[in-house]
Amino acid sequence: IRIFRNGELVKLMMDSDGDGFTETEILYKDGKPITQTEDRNRDGKPEVRITFNDKGEKERVEIDSKMKGKPDTWEYYQNGLLSRVEKEELGSGKVDLKVFYDQGKRTKVMMDRDGDTRFEITQWFDRPPWAVVMEVDLDGDGRADGRYCYRENTLRVKEIDEDGDGRLDFREHYDEKGRLVKVEERDDGAQNLNLTWFYGDTGEAIKAEKDADGDGRI
Repeated sequence: IRIFRNGELVKLMMDSDGDGFTETEILYKDGKPITQTEDRNRDGKPEVRITFNDKGEKERVEIDSKMKGKPDTWEYYQNGLLSRVEKEELGSGKVDLKVFYDQGKRTKVMMDRDGDTRFEITQWFDRPPWAVVMEVDLDGDGRADGRYCYRENTLRVKEIDEDGDGRLDFREHYDEKGRLVKVEERDDGAQNLNLTWFYGDTGEAIKAEKDADGDGRI
């Protein structure tokens, strides 16, 4: 159903699935869409609201995916491409998941898993040679307490700051099969990782090297 005013389209209502209910409604101004709503469960309350910019490009989408009468997912667009998605998944009423995009490709995900509004988990998808780099900030000081680097869904490097002083306490290296091959540790209060353990195919330590005086040589 198209509605015109002075010969100009101002509203379009659609029954996309042919069930007799017009679930989609688009409002126009100067021939371009300004808002679009979708009532997916036919309760008279739209679950999707799309806002367009003055070019007619999608700018913001609000989605009530749980159909509780309020949006829980927000999508943001730039130049017609998805740039950010925010979700409320825990039921707290606050955003606990953020996904960032660059030119339509996912680059970063931030997660708040305990509902305290602090995003303690961050995943990066644009840090080659890794497919995914996950950072965990448990104490909320803005510094990663743990960093996990994946290649082809296999953990290859794990870095841990156990005492939260901003310095790594150990770094573990894994091969393409996920087997531990090397561990670097900070030993005897050293400033850097000065002790290295090497492991065999069966997981046993086979060699250790230490830079006791910190001059960069074993």
